[in-house]
Amino acid sequence: MQLSVKRLSRLLRSNAVISLMGNGASAVLGFVMLGVLTRLMPKDELGRWLLFLTYFTLFDVVRNGFVLNGFIRHATAEHTNVPVFRRWVGAAWQLSALLTGSVALLVLGLAVLVPADWFSDSGNWSDGFGWFLTLMLVSMPASHSMWFWHAQSRFTPIQIIRPGIQALQLVLIGVGWMQFGQLTSTWLYQSYALAYGSVSVGVVLFGGSRLRDVRLGTKAERQALFDFGKFSTGTLLLSNLLRSSSTFLISAFLGPAAVTVYTLPQRLLELVEMPTRSIVITAIPQLVALHQQQKIGRFAEEFHRHAGQLWIALLPVAVGGFIFAEPLVTLLGGTGYEDSVLVLRFFMVYAALLPLERYSGVGLDALGLPNRNLQKVIIMLLVNVIGTVIALYLFKSVASVAFVSIATFLSGLLLGFRMMKPHAAVSLPTTLRVGWQQGGYLLNRVRHEFAR
Repeated sequence: MQLSVKRLSRLLRSNAVISLMGNGASAVLGFVMLGVLTRLMPKDELGRWLLFLTYFTLFDVVRNGFVLNGFIRHATAEHTNVPVFRRWVGAAWQLSALLTGSVALLVLGLAVLVPADWFSDSGNWSDGFGWFLTLMLVSMPASHSMWFWHAQSRFTPIQIIRPGIQALQLVLIGVGWMQFGQLTSTWLYQSYALAYGSVSVGVVLFGGSRLRDVRLGTKAERQALFDFGKFSTGTLLLSNLLRSSSTFLISAFLGPAAVTVYTLPQRLLELVEMPTRSIVITAIPQLVALHQQQKIGRFAEEFHRHAGQLWIALLPVAVGGFIFAEPLVTLLGGTGYEDSVLVLRFFMVYAALLPLERYSGVGLDALGLPNRNLQKVIIMLLVNVIGTVIALYLFKSVASVAFVSIATFLSGLLLGFRMMKPHAAVSLPTTLRVGWQQGGYLLNRVRHEFAR
């Protein structure tokens, strides 16, 4: 018993479990917040906030890709060498400040060109663009502290900060509702900036942001971060655009209210996406090792097993989401979101393909073919953008955009397996067959246990 308790204690303290718990808490808070907002706000106001959040997420992806990935690559091995690590921290701050300033100038320029009502509830560009600029600035200490802790493998504070920002904004949303009797998109911009800023002040006071190291970065570290970041940013940006491009196009064609109708089932899709992300990443080290050892036959076997198991495990979730789409939408969004039901059903069809598509990308990376994986993402993005524009032009409905997502991920799935085939004996039919076999074996085990 004591041994079991010790094992459980070690498991709960492991980085993987801490990360999963933090992501789970963040997902739950995200569902709660969206459920509250759909019941308290008109669709167009909520749509403006969701669009604002999509743009900020895109900026954050660029900032992370430009600085974080290179920082992790170079600074992780030096985190015990204090002087060297401090130089990397300073260079990360300097490069991030340069990027943030450049994007701020771009945003100010766009303020003249982009329709204000994409962001603002009052027609004043400063409501949206102004708070976007504020958020870019106040989020820097909190974001940077997470980079530095990541390099030191200190995952606990990272998983506290992310849900902490959401929880604080949820409190501020409640304050706004009690104070004003209504919620506007502007209040959500303000509350998010205030929540992020408050956490940033906290990490500065406790030393997590390492502001004192800003001046220590040198040209050598900045150049190394820039050289790595200019490539990784492109891949991350394209991957994020694959998810967000439909939102931008829906807003342009149909307005912010339609963004809400589309985003509600998209959040429910996280029931499949979150475990997929968490599980797929665990297979990468083994597949990479098998490829490096030239064990290509074993690589194919393990690929089929991992991909097939995840596909068959999440297939019931996708089927359940398809069947129970209406009560799920009502549970999250309340009444008035009937149009989201068909969208969710289309998303659940695409969710059934998601584990296989994700593993095709992981397989390409493990085989040392990141360029082919990038080509796959570019083709998927083109399919999605062209298909979405055609769907919106012909049908003018959000459901048609969700249908395009099926074609997008099916194309990525087929391309990924085709690109892997010359380098490893992997195939989609074999993956599906192995998945069915694994599912049948599990069901037999369950029946056997109940029969005992």
